[in-house]
Amino acid sequence: MENLNEVVQWVRAELAQVLDRPIEEIDSKQNFSRLGVDSATATHLMIALEDALQVELDPDVVDRLFTIDSLAAYAFNLTRGQEWKPPQ
Repeated sequence: MENLNEVVQWVRAELAQVLDRPIEEIDSKQNFSRLGVDSATATHLMIALEDALQVELDPDVVDRLFTIDSLAAYAFNLTRGQEWKPPQ
């Protein structure tokens, strides 16, 4: 994936498929819990994103990410060799 928007769209599409919902209902700014993401879904999403981007996501960081936008930004920055952590 060449840019952050592509990563966001990929995560939205993956989540829509897993949740069996139209992609239009998956708001990248919405909190994961409001989207209906449980721990099993979050784990699936993390593994799929690692495979898609060929990066290793830190579960401790991922646990503090609450939206698709923040997860995508974290993962995309890792593909660029940049460290990114959410605000404390």
